[in-house]
Amino acid sequence: PVLLHALTSPAARTSAVSPATLRALAACVGQLEQLSFPGSAEFARVVLLLVEALAQQPPLILSQHQAVTQELLPALVSAALSEPDASSSSSTSAAAPPGSAPAGAG
Repeated sequence: PVLLHALTSPAARTSAVSPATLRALAACVGQLEQLSFPGSAEFARVVLLLVEALAQQPPLILSQHQAVTQELLPALVSAALSEPDASSSSSTSAAAPPGSAPAGAG
C-alpha cells in the first residue's frame, strides 16, 4: 500500500519508480498464481493496482522503458496467459480477429 500511495502521489511518483522497483513489481506479478497465504488475495489486488497506477503514468513508463519492456511486460503476459478463466475466453476471442483479417485480406 505504501508503494501504491507513492505511485499515485504527484510529489513522490517520479522517485518511487526505478528499474529496481519495476523488477520487484515484475517478480510479484510473476508469483501471483502461486500465492496461498492469509491475505494473498489482497496482496494480488494491490499488485494489480500498482500496475494500473503505473499504466496511468506514460512519462514514468517512458523514462523506465527498458525495465518495463524487459521485466514487467513479460511478467504480465505470462500471468495473463496462465490465468485459466481469462486465457480460454480471451484467447478465443482475441485469436479469431487476427486469424480472419489475413484470410479476408488475402
